[in-house]
Amino acid sequence: MNKSQMAKLAAAAGVNGLMYDPNAEGVFGNVQGYTVTVMPNANNRVYYMLSLSVSRMGMAPNPADFKPLEKMNKVLSGCTVQRFRVNFLVKLSGNKDKMAEGLRSALDTLITFLRTNGYTNCCEHCGRPEGVDAYTVSGNAYLLCEPCFGQVSEAAAQQNQTKMQKQEQVLPGIVGALIGSLIGAVVIVIVGQLGYVAAVSGLVMAICTLKGYEMLGKKLGTPGVIISCVLMLLMIFLAYQADWSITAAQFYETDFFTAFRAMMDLIKEGYVDSGDYFGGLAQVYLFAVIGAVPTIIAMAKGAKHMVTTAKMRSAYAPVSTPVSAPAAASVQMPVQPASSPTAPQNVEKDIEK
Repeated sequence: MNKSQMAKLAAAAGVNGLMYDPNAEGVFGNVQGYTVTVMPNANNRVYYMLSLSVSRMGMAPNPADFKPLEKMNKVLSGCTVQRFRVNFLVKLSGNKDKMAEGLRSALDTLITFLRTNGYTNCCEHCGRPEGVDAYTVSGNAYLLCEPCFGQVSEAAAQQNQTKMQKQEQVLPGIVGALIGSLIGAVVIVIVGQLGYVAAVSGLVMAICTLKGYEMLGKKLGTPGVIISCVLMLLMIFLAYQADWSITAAQFYETDFFTAFRAMMDLIKEGYVDSGDYFGGLAQVYLFAVIGAVPTIIAMAKGAKHMVTTAKMRSAYAPVSTPVSAPAAASVQMPVQPASSPTAPQNVEKDIEK
């Protein structure tokens, strides 16, 4: 999420009596006794994930009960229920005022429904109503009681430790890289034959090759990077020449294999412009590098990252008493923050994998 979106989300949260956590890049708070989080959606900058955790008479909510809310309020969509946790996609677009209005409308509809139908706040894991706060574990928001937060943190650390202990399997990795590079090669040929610049397909080649190695090799280490890069260089050249050979075979009315073998001779004799050929090939290689470098860096960081767990807190929360949200059209929504902003509890833990 870029700085502009972050600023607008923080402002919209403040207007509604919620707080913005700059580390989690999300919103949290307590609305009339219900702990709420609003997190960005990685697939769409307009939609955010609004989550809360509720129970009725100790029972998990029925998804069918919440679906009608999507028709009642156009801001709400994509309802999902995971045990006690209820998620809605909330459309928050435009300037900060429009985002604040959309968030207020969504909260108004949800809180009214929950209170009318007897739902109470609870931990999304155990259903316990006491001591529920908003936490983040490895970037994901949770609505948990303190004991469950400890369990989720420990599970995340163990899972990461297991991932770290995986050994790189070179032979399966080579197979995966080969499959990925073949996919990239097909893309280069198809894009070229459609008359588009094939350079961008170098990105596809890089990502498919590296991801293919990681998927079957379980881990991308130094051997995997070297093998994948060698395969990329080879397959880009073969695919690029295949693309030109198809065109040459059609032009000179010969078969593909003859044109492929004769391509260098055609370049030497001037039948194929060397500037166009090698210039285009250089562009494909350039885009492959552009795709490979950040992919390798991201994979390396993913393999070495630390599991971070924390209670969500606001760097901008006032030191005074809890604020109240502006009145919505049908329901007053006084907001009590999930924890006192005067002394945010920093329970952040970095667990080495």
